[in-house]
Amino acid sequence: MRINKDVLFAGGAALLLFGFSFVVSPFYTGGDQFFYRAVYELLGNSSANVFEDFETYREQTASSEPIYFIVAKMLSPFFAKDLVMSVFNGLLTYLIVEWLLRRRVCWPVVVVLLTNFYLFVIFFAAERLKFSMLLLLAANLFASKRYLFGAFSVLAHVQGVFLIASAAAAKIPRSFGGVLRGRLSSLSKGKIAVACIATILLFFLADHIVQKYDSYSDGENGLAAIFRPAVFLLMTFFYARRRYAEAFFVHMPIIIGAFLIGPNRLVMFSYCIFLYYALSVRRGLNFGVLVTSLYFSVQGVVFLKNIIYFGNGFFGVSGA
Repeated sequence: MRINKDVLFAGGAALLLFGFSFVVSPFYTGGDQFFYRAVYELLGNSSANVFEDFETYREQTASSEPIYFIVAKMLSPFFAKDLVMSVFNGLLTYLIVEWLLRRRVCWPVVVVLLTNFYLFVIFFAAERLKFSMLLLLAANLFASKRYLFGAFSVLAHVQGVFLIASAAAAKIPRSFGGVLRGRLSSLSKGKIAVACIATILLFFLADHIVQKYDSYSDGENGLAAIFRPAVFLLMTFFYARRRYAEAFFVHMPIIIGAFLIGPNRLVMFSYCIFLYYALSVRRGLNFGVLVTSLYFSVQGVVFLKNIIYFGNGFFGVSGA
């Protein structure tokens, strides 16, 4: 049986990044990892019931999103945290490379993107966001289950709702055009399901969302906060290939979020949206992709150095 070369490339990258993650992860002991390590160890040694353990998880991580808790609760009694997270980092790498190759991005660009600052943040620091991104990639790759994976991505990290909102906003220009032409169709079952799931999630996570708004507001909200997301919006216009209205609406949820809570936790999404459009031009071999990729690769090296020397990738690093 012949194995597709793209599968081999993605599998090789996943194994390589799994090993790399397994070597580097033990060095990251500061920042949020101090609390993640503590809760993982507590859950692994706990004899309490699941509700008491969830309260412990909430106290340690200041989070009510259940996906990370479920993973830690199930696996912590049997496997070390660094091994488990490295396996998920390898899986995330596979899904990223698979997505890039499906979009015919050339392999040198793929390799450079795998050294990106934001990828290392997801690998080693933002563990709940890691699961959210995994599920969002799965939603994109497996279209028949996209609503299910999308709902679970919000249960992994509430910030996933911004990318889901961006994906929905991409359809606004086409929907508006349909209305103008008198072709507004009735709601599909899928849209009704999404609305119901969103309502349920908002109901159960309402207090958590308010709490996160207070904790994520980093003092840089307001007009000054939208500068970096707006730069990525303008850069996206260069590669949107006349889909300017779509590109504008896709960026709007991120820009609004940055205006309200500050850009540091959302500018990563603006960059991802820029890549979505820019990677389709000349298979990613273009000025915008190369310059930003090299910049964030250098930032990635600094991040790794800080992990190894200081136990915290964000030591001395402002928002990138």
